[in-house]
Amino acid sequence: MTAWRTLVAVLHLTRYQQNWLFALVLTVLGVVTAGAPPGAAAVLVLAANWCAIAFAFMVNNIADAQDDCGTAEKCCANPVSLQTLSPTAAGCAAGMMAAISLGLYAMVGARATLAGLGCILLGVVYSWRRVRVKSIAVLDVVSHALMLGVLPYWAAVWACAPQARPAGWLALLIGITSAYGQLYNQVRDIDDDRRAGLRTSAMLLGVQNTWRLLMLLPCVIAAGVSYALATGLAPAWLRVPASSAGVIAMVYLWRQRQQPSRVLADRFHVIILVLAAASALGWWLTTLV
Repeated sequence: MTAWRTLVAVLHLTRYQQNWLFALVLTVLGVVTAGAPPGAAAVLVLAANWCAIAFAFMVNNIADAQDDCGTAEKCCANPVSLQTLSPTAAGCAAGMMAAISLGLYAMVGARATLAGLGCILLGVVYSWRRVRVKSIAVLDVVSHALMLGVLPYWAAVWACAPQARPAGWLALLIGITSAYGQLYNQVRDIDDDRRAGLRTSAMLLGVQNTWRLLMLLPCVIAAGVSYALATGLAPAWLRVPASSAGVIAMVYLWRQRQQPSRVLADRFHVIILVLAAASALGWWLTTLV
């Protein structure tokens, strides 16, 4: 295999298309909370957060390679399953990604490094078959909320302002949003997870009850955003994108009430994530004026 093909396979292993946007959102929200101007710390922690999140996806691909062979869609998304990247090479690439991430975190301070280290450790135990937290109901959702939500946010706050206090309401909403994403993925993949021998929270709740919870969580998130706007924790102009997201969510929930559709859900998630990214960047820019 040529060096170029290996590089492409490693990039494929990171699932960058799935994670770069929410890495950006989490980091920008942390920078906003810290009240930091543009600077090296913001750039470094963005890179560190993306590497840490990419590492978690890489470990998951390596650990699930055999299981993913049973599903055409997942097999095509996993270069280890496709055998375009050997498990040994994938493991080395993941180790290098973790080292790069920790090196970047170390450049922005001890507290950010601790948050980043927590994210990386969870990335290991979440998928590693000797532990496989993703197969333990409740812990699977909690670990996902921390690993792909709260910890990268905290790292961004502390990278830009080591003594700053992360916004509790924002960390809670980030955690709930990440938990929503995990539960949705579990419903989507429930048949594959059963074949792989996993025991997830969605299996514990049952498909119908999990869908009901997935209808409830956006309402909880909307209530949290409304509270932040009403109390001045978030700038008033965010009412425009928040209202837009609320209308889209209402239409989505109405259409999902009878026969939940994965295609509709995927489109909804992309739209909301783009709105969140635009809002976070806009919020940051207004703090600089």
